Amino acid sequence: MQTDLFADLPPSLSPRLAWLQKHGLELRKVGENKWRCSLDDENFGSGADEDAAVDDFCARTKINDWNTP
Repeated sequence: MQTDLFADLPPSLSPRLAWLQKHGLELRKVGENKWRCSLDDENFGSGADEDAAVDDFCARTKINDWNTP
């Protein structure tokens, strides 16, 4: 049985995904325990997990992260 109950709801992103999209950032796994958050080849951060990569990127570029007002 299929329902159209939620058919009219617009898609919504999590705060972190919305922040990544707003700044044009890519977050991807690049090794066994290595993540990379990047704007381009020269502006990036890396870490052992997604949060560490975002934190490193923010520290390097001086951009506030997704949960900082």
